[in-house]
Amino acid sequence: MNTETLGILKKLVEAPSVSGFENTARKIVADFMREKDLEVKVDVLGNVIGSAGQGDLKIMIAAHLDIVGFMVTYIEDNGYIRFASRGFDARVVYG
Repeated sequence: MNTETLGILKKLVEAPSVSGFENTARKIVADFMREKDLEVKVDVLGNVIGSAGQGDLKIMIAAHLDIVGFMVTYIEDNGYIRFASRGFDARVVYG
């Protein structure tokens, strides 16, 4: 993995992007696309769409910008943390 790839990944990992609050991550992706001379559009749903060139060849890369968020509701005296679920199915969260 090259330095540029690591740099963009580092920015994305560090960006706050809980579901519904993905603006920082969206800007990072859009700016990166612009640096690569792509035409960038953000639609009304917040999807970032980059395009380059003309012709029949189309390539799509799809990914989520958001992360699962947890809201801490209480910290027990013994250190256990209670949290409310936000944007995930508690039946599939382990740990």
